[in-house]
Amino acid sequence: PPVSFVADGKRTAGKFREAVFDSMLDACVAMRDLDTLQRTFKLMKANGVTPSAVTYGTLINAFGQCGQLPACFELWDEMQRDGLQPTSVTYGCLIDACINQNDLHTAHRLFQEIQQHPPPLHQHQQQQQQQQTASGGEQECGRQGNTMLYTTLIKGFAKSRQTDRAMEVYESMKREGVPRNSVTFNSLLDACARTNDGRLNDVLQDMVACKIEPDLITYSILIKGNCENGKLDRAVELLYSMKAKGFVPDEIVYNSLLKGCSHAGDVALAEKLLEDLARDEIRPSNVTFSILVKMYGRLRLVEEAFQTVQEMREVYQLQPGVFVYTTLIQACVRSTHFKRAFEVFQEMQMTGVEPDAVTLGALLLGCVHAGRLEVATQIVQMAYGLRSHVELQSAGYDLPPLRLIPPPHKPVIPWLPLQPEVINNIIASCQRNCRHDLADELVKVWQEHGTHTGDDWRCGARGGR
Repeated sequence: PPVSFVADGKRTAGKFREAVFDSMLDACVAMRDLDTLQRTFKLMKANGVTPSAVTYGTLINAFGQCGQLPACFELWDEMQRDGLQPTSVTYGCLIDACINQNDLHTAHRLFQEIQQHPPPLHQHQQQQQQQQTASGGEQECGRQGNTMLYTTLIKGFAKSRQTDRAMEVYESMKREGVPRNSVTFNSLLDACARTNDGRLNDVLQDMVACKIEPDLITYSILIKGNCENGKLDRAVELLYSMKAKGFVPDEIVYNSLLKGCSHAGDVALAEKLLEDLARDEIRPSNVTFSILVKMYGRLRLVEEAFQTVQEMREVYQLQPGVFVYTTLIQACVRSTHFKRAFEVFQEMQMTGVEPDAVTLGALLLGCVHAGRLEVATQIVQMAYGLRSHVELQSAGYDLPPLRLIPPPHKPVIPWLPLQPEVINNIIASCQRNCRHDLADELVKVWQEHGTHTGDDWRCGARGGR
């Protein structure tokens, strides 16, 4: 382990150079081992090695990726107490951490702080600037650093569907003469595509004016945006346009198109796209098949849904995962094939696939639609470890008892905390059918074992709320 190595080295070699510690910190980041990262950093300072802004940036980036924003700001304050001035790269790491946690207000504040008080260049940028000055060229390195900061903020606003804010940052970027690259334009196109914003064509024209050619990501964003906004024909046109320009669509592109077909109920187009996918020698995944099963389920084509899963196994030698099994259960429930839904659930567990809360929620919805409220209540109890199994024969299903079977890597059956809306739905159905005894039992289970706040309740005990 790196920490024990340093401890030994401390006794024999005294101080270690910062580069050695930075390499060790990078290794901890790659392994996402925050505990060792912190211990190594403390040992670094204990050995008298003063961290640089680069080192702090590495740590801020690591904690930001793991969603620990308070730790990022603690490091930021510690860096300033050490007398270090943040560079544009360090600012970028903290802004990125804020965006990852959807704290766009703080990210924008930091960005404005940079604009008012430009930070010093990173050492590598300084070297670039010196070389450009020596050669008599224009100094671009500082502005290139700003490209990353502007683009990071645009990506954050795009992710949160704040297209107007993303466009404001972009217009500021243009006014300041900051270079724009393919990542900048793709981030902005993503913002427009997510919200069906009419300025998308203006962004594309700017992209052409900057002599930046659309790449695979550009087409993927445009296709996904058109599919999400119901413009399936335009999305298909883009697919064939990108092929004509020599781009080979990947699974993500085809999955976006198949989702569009699912929402539009266009089975014929979906099946044609599957043929194209095979011709392009792209191997579909569990995600692809879950989209197809969901499409057939929405159209109540339950036999086609089962046939798709069978093809998945036999043709592609793929084992269905939790998403495929869950959508297959949902397809059964939607077509009132309640017994088959239980069969799929039992098969799922026998093949070693662990159900999640959404899977159980689909099964519980089937119980409610079938009027099997006692079975639903017992499944909830089983989900929270209050009963070992649920008898199905007493409910009219000629099936073995329903159990939660632990997967091979988990010796103990875990709880499956259910979604509040699922519990509320069952309670409401019990109340409508005058099964107040079951409603009261569900309320008790939820209050004692469910993860909830007071705002989660829509029904409450007898009589509702």
